[in-house]
Amino acid sequence: DRALARRDYVLDRMLALGVLRAEEIRAARAERPAIRTESPRSYRAPRFVDRVLGEVRAGEVSAIEAEVQTSLDLPLQSDAEQILSGALTRYAPRGATNAAGVLVSNATGEIRAYVGAARDGADAEGGQLDLLRARRQPGSTLKPFLYALYFERGAGPASIVDDMRAPMTGHDGALYVADNYDGTERGPVTARVALASSLNLAALDVARRLGQDRVVSGLGALGLARGLEADDVGAAVVLGGADNAPLSLAEAYVTLARGGTRIPLRDTPLAGRPLSPRRVLSRAAALLVRDVLTDRDARRAGFGADLAALAGDGPSEVALKTGTSQSWRDAWAAAFDDDFTVIVWIGDPSGDPMERVSGFEAAAPAAMQLLGAARARRDELVSADAPAIVSADEGEGSREIAHAHVCHQTGLLPGPRCTHVVDESFPRGHVPTRTCDGHGEDGALLLAERYRTWITETHPLGMRLRGQDERVIAAVPLRVTYPEDGAILVSPPSARTQIPLRAAVGAATVGEARFEIDGHGVEGASWTLRPGRHEIVAVLGARRSAVQAFEVRAQ
Repeated sequence: DRALARRDYVLDRMLALGVLRAEEIRAARAERPAIRTESPRSYRAPRFVDRVLGEVRAGEVSAIEAEVQTSLDLPLQSDAEQILSGALTRYAPRGATNAAGVLVSNATGEIRAYVGAARDGADAEGGQLDLLRARRQPGSTLKPFLYALYFERGAGPASIVDDMRAPMTGHDGALYVADNYDGTERGPVTARVALASSLNLAALDVARRLGQDRVVSGLGALGLARGLEADDVGAAVVLGGADNAPLSLAEAYVTLARGGTRIPLRDTPLAGRPLSPRRVLSRAAALLVRDVLTDRDARRAGFGADLAALAGDGPSEVALKTGTSQSWRDAWAAAFDDDFTVIVWIGDPSGDPMERVSGFEAAAPAAMQLLGAARARRDELVSADAPAIVSADEGEGSREIAHAHVCHQTGLLPGPRCTHVVDESFPRGHVPTRTCDGHGEDGALLLAERYRTWITETHPLGMRLRGQDERVIAAVPLRVTYPEDGAILVSPPSARTQIPLRAAVGAATVGEARFEIDGHGVEGASWTLRPGRHEIVAVLGARRSAVQAFEVRAQ
């Protein structure tokens, strides 16, 4: 009786609002009520179908004889649902209650997999929402677009930026002082290191150089700063201060994968219709950012792992960027290659924080696995007649990118005292012409006066202010910073969990350090957890840190 009374109330409201006609109301009242043992909405990919039906009702998608052909690939959709469900199960004990993910074809913008809620239904947090449309804090996933704007001005991956604390204007003009995820200032670093390691302080330095208006307008052109004004959000926008939906982020990363041309996401096949891409980033800037995001060595240096193997084999390298929002509320990952772009979000739709669940730890493996599933079905998913991403009049990337050997610490042409030379990429016309003179006779890097406070506080190894006497700053003990002495790490019993290994001299992280665990050398800067008590030592040249102990327990 109560259900029928509620039905009649709803029908009266629909009649009053003109949603249904009088004859439709009469037919609805005459329908006999029944108890359904199965949901009448038994279709696959429910959030995607809801999205398409909404577009049909709005006249944005045409239905021919009551049927709509969509771009979704059901085998890939099943893979996506299983991958996200598995990731959610793993991180549910640490506060993750739902997840969402989308995979898009870069050539056409066609959506191939769409998981609006990995846990469905009224009993799941956010289980009746489309979380791909929910606006959330995107963390560091906005940083690649900041660096793209920077590279448009002639900078490149070898450009030196300052990873140091500096007060800036934040939301509503408030004073804002940020920090890196590990609390360490690294001083002068290359843009490649800064982006690959997702350094917050370096990103804020780039934002200062560009200016808030340029940053917000550039993000707006990508669809990432809708309705925002520079004075409202301040510098923090580049650290995830502008809420965005996963679908908006997917469209922006497709733009990056396409070399800077933006197209809308599509639910239905392109089927020969015009695409009309719009250029919003220079091709050179997009290619340089992609070059950094596909740099496996840079990823390992920043996070202790690479994850590329999870994406399997494919015709092009995989780019990866992760993000973790404030207080561990959102874990993000964006992954793309020539053909596909993936966005994954894991968190709690109500906004409650998780227990130190990061984007690299939780969302990145799922994103890479989903990309790998698409790469395995590339022949079925990539049409031979799909429009080319690069038009003929734009030229090949080799015409817009130049390469040169430069000093790793200054980004300039190698001088006689440079000890570390690398091959780097530059926007054509912006290869450095100046020879590096930034080293003393002892090889120490000579820094400008603006680094005085940082040098005084951190005592970085092999660096000093220009004009100081020809000796390296007094040696400060080498120490292991992760895992910390006495730490207890918890590992799932059936998983091979890797952790990064880090060392520092003073407050400056040392990327060249080697590690020994239980007396055995470790290859690289990561280690697979093994239950038990362990001892770790860092080694840098002839220097060794004090022995630190930590314990690994099975979950």
